[in-house]
Amino acid sequence: MLMVSHNPKEIVEYCSHCIWLDRGEIKLIGPVKDVESAYYYQLTKEVWERDYIRPLSKTTSETGMPFIPYGDEYVVVTDFIIHANTVSSEITYDSGVLFSVHIEKKQTGLFLHPAIRIYDYLMNEIMLLIPQAEPVIYDNINSYKDRIGKIKYVTSLQPQILVKGIYYAELWFSKNLSSDQLLIIDAIKIPNKVCFEVKKGAIPFFEIGNNTSIKPHCDWEITLIE
Repeated sequence: MLMVSHNPKEIVEYCSHCIWLDRGEIKLIGPVKDVESAYYYQLTKEVWERDYIRPLSKTTSETGMPFIPYGDEYVVVTDFIIHANTVSSEITYDSGVLFSVHIEKKQTGLFLHPAIRIYDYLMNEIMLLIPQAEPVIYDNINSYKDRIGKIKYVTSLQPQILVKGIYYAELWFSKNLSSDQLLIIDAIKIPNKVCFEVKKGAIPFFEIGNNTSIKPHCDWEITLIE
């Protein structure tokens, strides 16, 4: 039986193999999940290259996407930079990913607990990066409660976790979160996501309805900039 459809859920459910046609030409033939992954990766990459790649500037992350500074009565986020966790100029499966956040804290009596949500190219949340519930880290965050001024947060994702693909990073700050709280409550959410690409390595596995989120261990460095 040959099924012709624009409904990816039907194709994944009923077919074992798939043909990807583009303007009447065969782009790829293979197992349905492999073809679906390649198709959505290419589709998202084209949108990303059209809408997000811009010339680099002082307020632009190294991914090429402009970061729009965001502020409220508590904090101004001046930059959110994503780049390889090595000397390499591009993020790859083997390089790991480094996240740098620059803020200006405006109020005393407040400590800010950072969190970075990572989404795949279908906007499924796949990962949450938060400081681990360890006393030394909690005490480090809490030590800035009565300070105002510029603060830098840095964390990294180890190599061989994110495979080749387009991803989006979303930045949050929880206010006065205690060490035994796991949920992000009373949070400051930065409205614009930062898009980045992991190059090389296998194309990510695609499956309709698959939305698994993990919380990998990641160390955070917090520095007050004088």
